[in-house]
Amino acid sequence: MSGNQYVYHVTSPGGRSTVLYSIDPAQTRLLREAFVADTAYAALLGRSRTRNVVILQAARGTGRSATAQRLLLDNHQTEIFSFAPDVPIGDVATTITKAGGYLIEEIDDTRARALTTLALNDLDAKLGALGAKLIITMAAGLALSDSGLQSFVIRIEQPPSHRSIMESHLRYRLGDIRADNLLSRPDFCAVFNDAVTSDSARDRAAQFAVHVEELMARGQLELGLLRSRMKSSVAGEVESWFDGLATPSLKYLAIAVALLDGLPYQSVVEPAESLERRLTRPTASTPAPAAAAVDPFATGRTHRVRQIRAEVVRSEITTRFGRVPAEIIRYLDPAYPRAVIELVWREYDGLRRDLLGWLGDLANHPVDAVRVRAAAAIGLISTTAFDYISKTVLRPWANDSKDNKREMAAFALRAAGRSQKLQQQALTLVGEWITSDSWQLNATAARVYGSALGSAMPDRAFRELDRLSRTEYADVAFAISYSLAELTEADHRQALPATDLSVKWMRSQHQGQSATGEIAFLTLAADLVGAADAGPVRWPLLLQLARTDRGLSHAVAAAWDFTLNGAMFHRFAQDIAGSWAERVEPDEQARQALALMLASVCAGSERTEKLVRHMVHGWMSKPGTAQAPRTAQAVLAALI
Repeated sequence: MSGNQYVYHVTSPGGRSTVLYSIDPAQTRLLREAFVADTAYAALLGRSRTRNVVILQAARGTGRSATAQRLLLDNHQTEIFSFAPDVPIGDVATTITKAGGYLIEEIDDTRARALTTLALNDLDAKLGALGAKLIITMAAGLALSDSGLQSFVIRIEQPPSHRSIMESHLRYRLGDIRADNLLSRPDFCAVFNDAVTSDSARDRAAQFAVHVEELMARGQLELGLLRSRMKSSVAGEVESWFDGLATPSLKYLAIAVALLDGLPYQSVVEPAESLERRLTRPTASTPAPAAAAVDPFATGRTHRVRQIRAEVVRSEITTRFGRVPAEIIRYLDPAYPRAVIELVWREYDGLRRDLLGWLGDLANHPVDAVRVRAAAAIGLISTTAFDYISKTVLRPWANDSKDNKREMAAFALRAAGRSQKLQQQALTLVGEWITSDSWQLNATAARVYGSALGSAMPDRAFRELDRLSRTEYADVAFAISYSLAELTEADHRQALPATDLSVKWMRSQHQGQSATGEIAFLTLAADLVGAADAGPVRWPLLLQLARTDRGLSHAVAAAWDFTLNGAMFHRFAQDIAGSWAERVEPDEQARQALALMLASVCAGSERTEKLVRHMVHGWMSKPGTAQAPRTAQAVLAALI
């Protein structure tokens, strides 16, 4: 017996010993009484009953193990046994000799590819004769090389919410009355929402109820202690595991995965190698040793990934070529990435300078996702060392001549700006950048008021962007424009104030501010696309919203009038109008909406009408222009 488990060593006819672990009866009781068996689970259970061998695929953190065990219980298996994940499927067939529920949990990519329809069909028949059932769990996205295996697969598509799991476990541990008393308290629910986020593993919601039970056994529940326990439970686990990693190379890989969790494997391994080179480079007093021969077959990928408690799964990623297959690497527990970054920064003082230098290098990485993750890590660190990070990282990045670094500085400030304790300090820092003589700092400040902070405080964002609009620098104007577009994309209610502000700037006597207004509107027009429910095509967002908002319709028409007649950007305006025409060409309703919009633009201006007629004639046949003959005809008909 090991802990609360019985361990069985079963010898197969071939002489190999296979280990079976029995599931703790206390765990069985918990699964029967606290598991959230919702309607999604009911459908899963129905599908599981069609086979004696089932492959359960699910994303990490969705409760694969608990679901598999509950499925076995609900398939009338009173005893549950677990195999090691590396057990050969042939040994499973010879080991199972009696009724029961059996598990093979978390098999990796190699084992998944080794499964065959023939082997599982044979095993399915044997288990049926014995009255036994086997469930194999694996990560969502793992490839099954044999297409016939799909008949064995069921998937967790809609896992229960974290809140429902916590409530169920709380009732199991405390009873309905005490659980209801706690659940009615906003301060209690606030601790849960802080400690268990949308990307947390479902097990963390159950663990929350465990801590509540333990603390209430001492007397009155102290929420501060509960919050601390939830934080330290992951932190302590991560610290013990990280310290126990056998080699520095594994620790570098663990740090890189924490930063880039969920990205393609190669995009993670190369930064891990660059961190290792940075931290193991020779010093002047320590010359580089002679290079030793490296055995490329010394440690395989599967072993390394398993040691850092991660997994490699097959998935798809979006690239400039469209969706492409990829192997991504990620931690098994979604709580690990943040905990690893916090641990390394908190405990390893000697690494701090090199860690920040490494993150600075990654802020120039050619892959957008890598740059954003580097900035997010800086943001996380800034919440515990804001003064230091703002001086050593944020300001230098914000004042960099490269827009990549400035973008990352703006994004990194998001964490502090959305922290109750640090928001005022973050806003003060941005205020200094706004009033600086450095156009680079001005541009970074403008980007902060896009998706980094603007969507959380739109009124302030519009006010601060207005302050920055009297600029002579194109980079600042474009930064303002991108932020207005992000604000509008995040909340369509901001389309009217964003367009109104652009028109206000266009009409300014200040040349730089007028140019900023034109750039801002053309960015909104060019970059934003509406939802697909407007018809068979996705409309330009401003056109889609203007159909039901008269104020926005007038503002957009005024902006088109100004930009099409403008001296600086009229050719860009014509090109963007042409792109609108091409987009709406397949949809009659959209064509009519654009025709009415351009007719409104021309109202009362003979010069504008002449310009628009010339432009739309080009859409019918002129080489080098948009090709949208039906849209052109609709516009000309609306101008009669």
